[in-house]
Amino acid sequence: MDIMQFIPQNLIMLIGGLYILGTFIKESDIKNKYIPFILLIIAMISSCLFMKELSIEAIFEGILCWGASIGINQIQVQNRKEK
Repeated sequence: MDIMQFIPQNLIMLIGGLYILGTFIKESDIKNKYIPFILLIIAMISSCLFMKELSIEAIFEGILCWGASIGINQIQVQNRKEK
């Protein structure tokens, strides 16, 4: 199953944006345990704004973008640990 079939083209940039935003938040005084929750809320709201609708589908797509950005971050963290 290809997760990208569930994410519209106009939301692909949201994945990168969430990743970059997470990097900036990590450098702030906010505890690491809160970063995923902050990014989740931002992802759901941003997805609804990009899709120009408040629907379960738009929220779900935001959650998928959030998961993809968190996954990319975790891959990088794990690769750093192995070296």
